[in-house]
Amino acid sequence: MYPKFQEIKGGWLLYKSSGGWGSRKLTLIPPDESGYNAKNLKTATNGFKGVLYIAPLQIELDTTALPPESESFNEMPKEKCQRCGVSYPLLILTTHINTCVTSEDADQTSDEAEQTKQATCPICQKEMYLDVIEIHTSFCMGDSIQPLELNMSMEEPSTSGVYVPLTYTAEPSNAAKATSMSHDWKIEPDKNKAASLYTKEIIRQHETGKSLLMTMDVRMDKEDQDRELVAFYKQNGIEWACPVKCKLQGDAAIGEGVTRHFFSTVIQRLQHGFNFNMVAGRMIGHAFLHGGPRLAGVSQAIVHVLLGGSAETATVQIEDCPDHDIRETIKLLDGEAELSSEEYQAVLDLSLAWDLPGPTKENRKWLFERLLSHAVVFFYCLSFKF
Repeated sequence: MYPKFQEIKGGWLLYKSSGGWGSRKLTLIPPDESGYNAKNLKTATNGFKGVLYIAPLQIELDTTALPPESESFNEMPKEKCQRCGVSYPLLILTTHINTCVTSEDADQTSDEAEQTKQATCPICQKEMYLDVIEIHTSFCMGDSIQPLELNMSMEEPSTSGVYVPLTYTAEPSNAAKATSMSHDWKIEPDKNKAASLYTKEIIRQHETGKSLLMTMDVRMDKEDQDRELVAFYKQNGIEWACPVKCKLQGDAAIGEGVTRHFFSTVIQRLQHGFNFNMVAGRMIGHAFLHGGPRLAGVSQAIVHVLLGGSAETATVQIEDCPDHDIRETIKLLDGEAELSSEEYQAVLDLSLAWDLPGPTKENRKWLFERLLSHAVVFFYCLSFKF
């Protein structure tokens, strides 16, 4: 049944899998004094439910597939592959069909690989395909942001018989435009135009990347749709600026309208629905890059810190504090009214919890600002994960 197990030496142990949601772990099944037996395995696997894994202790198993002419397949029913003409057992024929490569396919693959080879431009040090690098290097400007202009005077005969000198101005190449654009957004004084230039530059850099497919079943209820959105944005190692393809299952709509609907749903759910800090930054940035709606209502103090500003210089308002109970406690220090014993104790408990001194007449205003800054900037900005 398992020919590769015939020569196992040096001992082996059995493991069972546990866990779920893409994080399975192997757990050792300890043998009895006499070794493994049916009773021991049945107890460890809850009646032989699940998969057992055999792990040799001193050798490494060869996991390469057996060739179709192996003696292990002699008694198995076989069928000939219609592409390569080799007979394979039915059990592995399906896998072979998906990976079968004929000589013609191999030649075509080698030609495609030749076309996709890249080289580095000696001027700007950027990689690009071989078939365009010669044209690129002819117009490459490196780090220069000045547009490329080529003025040539030539004579062209007119209908009146008089030669009229004409001046031609060559348009900047795509590479020159791209290089210029990468600098323009940094020096653009208009923040809206700078944001537009920035997104175009990032999208251009990833326009040849693998497209992201976002699907949503409109027939599901709101909770199931929320789970799909969260699962999509929890993915790691994703280039979020790559081209986006959106599909609504259960709806015949296609095109840019589906993409706008998807990002509108994402921002709406983020603003009025679920609250997951782990994926919030990805949702906001993804919608921003691909022209989706902006997230309104974010505190200016938090925006100031997220964009690299100092927490000490952030202007914080009492309305920026999202926790209602903490907000009401901090508001007790706003003004000159004397605190009752209960109010004093509430402020004292909050101050001590954040390693700040208790309230006094001298430090009342200072403590108000420190508590508010901690509640808005330090406490909530540190919880953002992008």
